[in-house]
Amino acid sequence: MVRITIEDFVKATHSVYRSTVLAFKRARQLNDEGHAPTIETKGDKITTLAIKEVILGNVIPCESKEFKVEE
Repeated sequence: MVRITIEDFVKATHSVYRSTVLAFKRARQLNDEGHAPTIETKGDKITTLAIKEVILGNVIPCESKEFKVEE
């Protein structure tokens, strides 16, 4: 089991706010738009999946208000 820490979450974008917004947008993509997760789910909740994807660098913020998902 991967341990999620706030330090790792913030390191992903160097900002608590940016990391939170990024995870929120990714969670909505996974839940509402039916996108496939980039990591193994293991029964995790959508929010946990989105946070893990941000920490692992699978979701990358762009200069615009959008983001890219690295498969």
